[in-house]
Amino acid sequence: FKKVFYDLSNNYEVKMATKNSCIFYGVSMLVIMPLSVFTSYFIYKKIPGSGFFKIMCYLPQMLSAIVMTLMYKYLVDKLLPTIYTSLGKTPPNVFYGQTKLGVMIVYNIWVGIGANIILGLGAMSRIPDQLIEVGELEGISLWKEFWQITFPLIFPTITVFIVTGVAGLFTSQAHVYNFYGDFAPEDISTLGYYMFVKVIGQNSSPSSYPANASANPAFFSPSTTTHLMSFP
Repeated sequence: FKKVFYDLSNNYEVKMATKNSCIFYGVSMLVIMPLSVFTSYFIYKKIPGSGFFKIMCYLPQMLSAIVMTLMYKYLVDKLLPTIYTSLGKTPPNVFYGQTKLGVMIVYNIWVGIGANIILGLGAMSRIPDQLIEVGELEGISLWKEFWQITFPLIFPTITVFIVTGVAGLFTSQAHVYNFYGDFAPEDISTLGYYMFVKVIGQNSSPSSYPANASANPAFFSPSTTTHLMSFP
Protein backbone atom coordinates (compact mmCIF):
# COMPACT_ATOMS: atom_id res chain seq x y z
CA PHE A 1 0.00 0.00 0.00
CA LYS A 2 2.91 2.32 0.73
CA LYS A 3 4.22 1.78 -2.81
CA VAL A 4 0.76 2.43 -4.28
CA PHE A 5 0.40 5.80 -2.58
CA TYR A 6 3.99 6.70 -3.40
CA ASP A 7 3.45 5.93 -7.09
CA LEU A 8 0.21 7.93 -7.20
CA SER A 9 2.07 11.04 -6.13
CA ASN A 10 5.54 10.52 -7.62
CA ASN A 11 5.42 8.06 -10.54
CA TYR A 12 4.76 9.96 -13.79
CA GLU A 13 3.28 6.94 -15.56
CA VAL A 14 0.86 6.21 -12.72
CA LYS A 15 -0.18 9.86 -12.48
CA MET A 16 -0.84 10.00 -16.24
CA ALA A 17 -2.71 6.68 -16.08
CA THR A 18 -4.90 8.07 -13.30
CA LYS A 19 -5.56 11.26 -15.24
CA ASN A 20 -6.43 9.36 -18.44
CA SER A 21 -8.69 6.95 -16.55
CA CYS A 22 -10.61 9.94 -15.17
CA ILE A 23 -10.85 11.41 -18.69
CA PHE A 24 -12.21 8.17 -20.14
CA TYR A 25 -14.62 7.85 -17.23
CA GLY A 26 -15.88 11.38 -17.89
CA VAL A 27 -16.30 10.56 -21.59
CA SER A 28 -18.19 7.40 -20.67
CA MET A 29 -20.59 9.19 -18.33
CA LEU A 30 -21.03 12.50 -20.18
CA VAL A 31 -20.84 11.37 -23.81
CA ILE A 32 -21.24 7.62 -24.29
CA MET A 33 -24.09 7.13 -21.82
CA PRO A 34 -26.29 10.03 -23.08
CA LEU A 35 -25.64 9.03 -26.71
CA SER A 36 -26.52 5.42 -25.89
CA VAL A 37 -29.78 6.39 -24.20
CA PHE A 38 -30.88 8.74 -26.98
CA THR A 39 -29.87 6.28 -29.69
CA SER A 40 -31.75 3.49 -27.88
CA TYR A 41 -34.84 5.69 -27.79
CA PHE A 42 -34.35 6.59 -31.46
CA ILE A 43 -34.28 2.89 -32.37
CA TYR A 44 -37.07 2.00 -29.91
CA LYS A 45 -39.47 4.46 -31.58
CA LYS A 46 -38.50 3.14 -35.06
CA ILE A 47 -37.84 6.64 -36.36
CA PRO A 48 -36.80 6.67 -40.08
CA GLY A 49 -33.09 5.89 -40.35
CA SER A 50 -33.00 4.05 -37.03
CA GLY A 51 -32.10 0.78 -38.79
CA PHE A 52 -28.91 2.31 -40.19
CA PHE A 53 -27.87 3.64 -36.78
CA LYS A 54 -28.66 0.27 -35.23
CA ILE A 55 -26.30 -1.52 -37.62
CA MET A 56 -23.53 1.07 -37.22
CA CYS A 57 -23.76 0.97 -33.42
CA TYR A 58 -23.96 -2.84 -33.25
CA LEU A 59 -21.06 -3.31 -35.68
CA PRO A 60 -18.32 -3.10 -33.02
CA GLN A 61 -20.14 -5.78 -31.01
CA MET A 62 -20.46 -8.15 -33.97
CA LEU A 63 -16.87 -7.96 -35.20
CA SER A 64 -13.65 -8.97 -33.49
CA ALA A 65 -11.98 -6.25 -31.42
CA ILE A 66 -8.81 -6.68 -33.47
CA VAL A 67 -10.75 -6.28 -36.72
CA MET A 68 -12.34 -3.07 -35.40
CA THR A 69 -8.94 -1.81 -34.28
CA LEU A 70 -7.36 -2.44 -37.69
CA MET A 71 -10.30 -0.82 -39.50
CA TYR A 72 -10.23 2.27 -37.31
CA LYS A 73 -6.44 2.55 -37.40
CA TYR A 74 -6.38 2.35 -41.20
CA LEU A 75 -9.17 4.92 -41.51
CA VAL A 76 -7.57 7.41 -39.13
CA ASP A 77 -4.08 6.94 -40.59
CA LYS A 78 -5.45 7.83 -44.03
CA LEU A 79 -8.13 10.40 -43.20
CA LEU A 80 -6.60 12.64 -40.53
CA PRO A 81 -3.34 13.42 -42.40
CA THR A 82 -5.41 14.22 -45.51
CA ILE A 83 -7.46 16.75 -43.53
CA TYR A 84 -4.33 18.39 -42.10
CA THR A 85 -2.74 18.55 -45.57
CA SER A 86 -5.85 20.15 -47.08
CA LEU A 87 -5.66 22.84 -44.38
CA GLY A 88 -2.00 23.50 -45.20
CA LYS A 89 -0.73 22.01 -41.96
CA THR A 90 1.87 19.31 -41.36
CA PRO A 91 0.18 15.93 -40.77
CA PRO A 92 0.75 14.64 -37.22
CA ASN A 93 1.97 11.22 -36.21
CA VAL A 94 -1.62 10.23 -35.43
CA PHE A 95 -1.17 7.55 -32.78
CA TYR A 96 1.98 8.98 -31.19
CA GLY A 97 1.61 12.75 -31.54
CA GLN A 98 -0.67 15.15 -29.70
CA THR A 99 -3.72 13.65 -31.41
CA LYS A 100 -3.36 10.18 -29.85
CA LEU A 101 -5.65 10.82 -26.88
CA GLY A 102 -8.30 12.36 -29.12
CA VAL A 103 -8.38 9.46 -31.58
CA MET A 104 -8.58 6.98 -28.69
CA ILE A 105 -11.52 8.88 -27.18
CA VAL A 106 -13.37 8.80 -30.52
CA TYR A 107 -12.75 5.07 -30.85
CA ASN A 108 -14.02 4.41 -27.32
CA ILE A 109 -17.17 6.40 -28.03
CA TRP A 110 -17.85 4.40 -31.18
CA VAL A 111 -17.30 0.94 -29.69
CA GLY A 112 -18.82 1.84 -26.32
CA ILE A 113 -22.28 2.82 -27.53
CA GLY A 114 -23.33 -0.59 -28.86
CA ALA A 115 -23.34 -2.59 -25.62
CA ASN A 116 -25.19 0.16 -23.77
CA ILE A 117 -27.81 0.31 -26.52
CA ILE A 118 -28.62 -3.36 -25.95
CA LEU A 119 -29.26 -2.66 -22.26
CA GLY A 120 -31.17 0.52 -23.04
CA LEU A 121 -33.46 -1.19 -25.55
CA GLY A 122 -34.06 -4.01 -23.11
CA ALA A 123 -35.16 -1.53 -20.44
CA MET A 124 -37.39 0.40 -22.86
CA SER A 125 -39.06 -2.77 -24.12
CA ARG A 126 -40.34 -3.41 -20.58
CA ILE A 127 -42.26 -0.11 -20.47
CA PRO A 128 -46.02 -0.90 -20.46
CA ASP A 129 -47.60 -0.17 -23.83
CA GLN A 130 -50.61 1.37 -22.05
CA LEU A 131 -48.47 4.27 -20.79
CA ILE A 132 -47.24 5.04 -24.29
CA GLU A 133 -50.75 4.78 -25.73
CA VAL A 134 -52.13 7.21 -23.13
CA GLY A 135 -49.40 9.68 -23.99
CA GLU A 136 -50.16 9.39 -27.70
CA LEU A 137 -53.87 9.94 -27.07
CA GLU A 138 -53.00 13.06 -25.10
CA GLY A 139 -50.92 14.30 -28.02
CA ILE A 140 -47.61 14.19 -26.15
CA SER A 141 -44.49 14.88 -28.24
CA LEU A 142 -41.61 12.43 -28.54
CA TRP A 143 -39.44 14.78 -26.51
CA LYS A 144 -41.92 14.95 -23.63
CA GLU A 145 -42.58 11.21 -23.87
CA PHE A 146 -38.88 10.58 -23.41
CA TRP A 147 -38.42 12.87 -20.40
CA GLN A 148 -41.75 12.24 -18.67
CA ILE A 149 -42.30 8.52 -19.35
CA THR A 150 -39.30 6.71 -20.80
CA PHE A 151 -36.42 8.26 -18.88
CA PRO A 152 -37.93 7.87 -15.37
CA LEU A 153 -38.80 4.22 -16.05
CA ILE A 154 -35.33 3.28 -17.35
CA PHE A 155 -33.45 5.27 -14.70
CA PRO A 156 -32.56 2.11 -12.70
CA THR A 157 -30.71 0.85 -15.78
CA ILE A 158 -28.88 4.17 -16.05
CA THR A 159 -27.78 3.87 -12.42
CA VAL A 160 -26.23 0.51 -13.37
CA PHE A 161 -24.23 2.31 -16.08
CA ILE A 162 -22.99 4.80 -13.50
CA VAL A 163 -21.99 2.17 -10.92
CA THR A 164 -20.22 -0.07 -13.44
CA GLY A 165 -18.53 3.04 -14.83
CA VAL A 166 -16.92 3.64 -11.42
CA ALA A 167 -15.53 0.10 -11.49
CA GLY A 168 -14.28 0.73 -15.01
CA LEU A 169 -12.35 3.73 -13.74
CA PHE A 170 -9.87 1.28 -12.21
CA THR A 171 -10.16 -1.72 -14.52
CA SER A 172 -10.77 -0.45 -18.06
CA GLN A 173 -7.75 -0.24 -20.36
CA ALA A 174 -9.86 1.80 -22.85
CA HIS A 175 -8.71 -0.43 -25.75
CA VAL A 176 -5.18 0.98 -25.44
CA TYR A 177 -3.69 -2.52 -25.52
CA ASN A 178 -5.41 -3.23 -28.87
CA PHE A 179 -3.51 -0.36 -30.48
CA TYR A 180 -0.17 -0.35 -28.69
CA GLY A 181 0.33 -3.79 -27.15
CA ASP A 182 2.76 -3.73 -24.24
CA PHE A 183 4.47 -0.53 -25.35
CA ALA A 184 1.94 2.30 -25.23
CA PRO A 185 3.33 5.81 -24.59
CA GLU A 186 3.25 6.67 -20.91
CA ASP A 187 0.89 9.60 -21.43
CA ILE A 188 -1.84 7.48 -23.08
CA SER A 189 -2.09 4.57 -20.63
CA THR A 190 -4.91 4.06 -18.12
CA LEU A 191 -4.89 2.41 -14.71
CA GLY A 192 -6.38 -0.75 -16.17
CA TYR A 193 -3.75 -0.86 -18.92
CA TYR A 194 -0.91 -0.05 -16.53
CA MET A 195 -1.80 -2.87 -14.14
CA PHE A 196 -2.49 -5.34 -16.95
CA VAL A 197 0.91 -4.79 -18.55
CA LYS A 198 2.74 -4.87 -15.22
CA VAL A 199 1.17 -8.21 -14.28
CA ILE A 200 0.67 -10.03 -17.61
CA GLY A 201 2.73 -8.10 -20.18
CA GLN A 202 5.92 -9.30 -21.85
CA ASN A 203 8.11 -7.56 -19.28
CA SER A 204 5.91 -8.44 -16.31
CA SER A 205 7.04 -10.12 -13.14
CA PRO A 206 5.26 -11.88 -10.25
CA SER A 207 6.81 -9.24 -8.00
CA SER A 208 4.44 -6.69 -9.59
CA TYR A 209 1.39 -8.54 -8.32
CA PRO A 210 1.21 -7.36 -4.66
CA ALA A 211 1.23 -3.61 -5.36
CA ASN A 212 -1.22 -3.87 -8.24
CA ALA A 213 -3.51 -6.16 -6.25
CA SER A 214 -3.44 -3.60 -3.43
CA ALA A 215 -4.33 -0.83 -5.85
CA ASN A 216 -7.27 -2.69 -7.35
CA PRO A 217 -8.31 -6.14 -6.08
CA ALA A 218 -11.25 -6.21 -8.53
CA PHE A 219 -8.82 -6.15 -11.44
CA PHE A 220 -7.56 -9.65 -10.69
CA SER A 221 -9.96 -12.34 -11.81
CA PRO A 222 -9.42 -16.09 -11.30
CA SER A 223 -8.12 -16.31 -14.86
CA THR A 224 -5.45 -13.72 -14.05
CA THR A 225 -4.41 -15.64 -10.97
CA THR A 226 -4.16 -18.84 -13.01
CA HIS A 227 -1.95 -17.06 -15.53
CA LEU A 228 0.33 -15.81 -12.78
CA MET A 229 0.67 -19.32 -11.35
CA SER A 230 2.08 -20.41 -14.70
CA PHE A 231 5.16 -18.23 -14.19
CA PRO A 232 8.34 -20.23 -13.42
